[in-house]
Amino acid sequence: MKTPVVLLAISDRVMLSMLRQTLAKEGYYLLPARNGRDALEIVEEHDVNLILADERLPDMSGMQLLDRVRMAYPATLTMMLTSTNDINVARAAQMNVGIYKFFLKPCSPKHIRMSIRKCLRPARESHRCARWGKDTVASMLRPRAYATA
Repeated sequence: MKTPVVLLAISDRVMLSMLRQTLAKEGYYLLPARNGRDALEIVEEHDVNLILADERLPDMSGMQLLDRVRMAYPATLTMMLTSTNDINVARAAQMNVGIYKFFLKPCSPKHIRMSIRKCLRPARESHRCARWGKDTVASMLRPRAYATA
């Protein structure tokens, strides 16, 4: 099974370190980015399944980053960390940028880990089903050895 790739676009070193430790337990391939520009470069170079972006990055907002990603890579799942409690920001981000989930700071790393697991579950199951289908078809196409009496 392909290991899910998670991009963490988080400028806060403490938060990034905490998330890396928490998510490493899940077996994801984690790619850190400290700003939006680096995150966009990583997305161009790697097949990223999910991006968790901070709303406030040094060079652009998390919404700007995720909007650019959505335009170029619409299948990439997106989540955002935010310190704003404005429901309009969340609503705009979900409607315009297609963000799967919002986390309000401070938030529990365990809650983020469980949400990412839930978000990536369909991809893992889809891969498992595709693998099962390939194995089943391959076994049907293999020549059978018949016993001769």
